[in-house]
Amino acid sequence: MSERPSIGLLSGLFLQKKRPYLTASPYTQEPTLGGLLMQRAGRIPAFVSEGSGYDHRTANELLKMYPLTLPKPDKPWREGEPEFRENDGAFASWVWHHPSKEFPKGDWVMHTKSRDPRTGLLLKGRKHPTWKELVAGEKTAGYEIYKNPEDNRYYSRPIDKRKTTGDKSPKQK
Repeated sequence: MSERPSIGLLSGLFLQKKRPYLTASPYTQEPTLGGLLMQRAGRIPAFVSEGSGYDHRTANELLKMYPLTLPKPDKPWREGEPEFRENDGAFASWVWHHPSKEFPKGDWVMHTKSRDPRTGLLLKGRKHPTWKELVAGEKTAGYEIYKNPEDNRYYSRPIDKRKTTGDKSPKQK
């Protein structure tokens, strides 16, 4: 049986305007009506690090600690501008979605991040549709991904340059 997105990308976008961003579809990372109702009932799905989901419980905690206070941009993205907007320290950002079937005119959509800034814990499962993008982004940022055998979760940490260059000298302070 194939997995399908939660109901209500459109209803999630509608709710996003009225309430704080609380939870998201593991496929689109957009707020969903089903996700909001499950959270209200205290039933956030269990996260599986080898699955296709997203760790909503940790993301919700991080959203409360590091809120996106910047309002949704009211003007469309223009060539030459960044395709995302966020306030310093926020765990989420507004990302421009170019015109598509879901967004005929394009739209700013809230996205949460993939890494817990406190611990390096990755919030996406290995079968998540954008896992490859997460891996590429971590590598570009100078991080490596590893699996912690104690909790079977994936983390990222800064790459030790001495390992990759063969430099045996101690790190400079």
